[in-house]
Amino acid sequence: MFSNGDQIVYGSTGVCRVEAVGVPEHLPASDKETLYYKLAPVYSVGYIYIPVNAPVFMRPVMDREQAERLVKGIPQVKEKDLSQLDNRVLTEKYRSALSHEDPRALVCLIKSVKKKLSDAAKGGHRPAKLDRDYMNRARELLYGELAVSLAIPKETVGSYIRDKLGEELAEEEAE
Repeated sequence: MFSNGDQIVYGSTGVCRVEAVGVPEHLPASDKETLYYKLAPVYSVGYIYIPVNAPVFMRPVMDREQAERLVKGIPQVKEKDLSQLDNRVLTEKYRSALSHEDPRALVCLIKSVKKKLSDAAKGGHRPAKLDRDYMNRARELLYGELAVSLAIPKETVGSYIRDKLGEELAEEEAE
């Protein structure tokens, strides 16, 4: 169970701060026994109320050492060939990666889509909006967690990775 002040990764929302654990006063009387987390997303506004025992994945944010190890291991994450998959299968694979507990799944998604977009450009094809959208979302989730873990601004995560590896993981705005 998480405590007030903990920073967690919540589903495909990304990094959230646990603001409270308890029974929210605004819920109907029939649900006064269920404990809820009150989560404040770090990179958006508002609150999320989620039962403590909800089946949505939640995990602590990586610590600095884990984040540095992840960045160092980016070159070893192998991309998948996505070129022959139809949009329905691609969408399912992308959604699965976004909600995966292991941040390396986000790295894999980013690298795989980056390769697919590069191959498409070499073949004279326009990149698919679906691919760009999911790659950008994966980048946002990954960079958000790395920023919190490394205690750096989210806008500098791309250059941090470039400085450590000598290459880009993903362009800042893949168009």
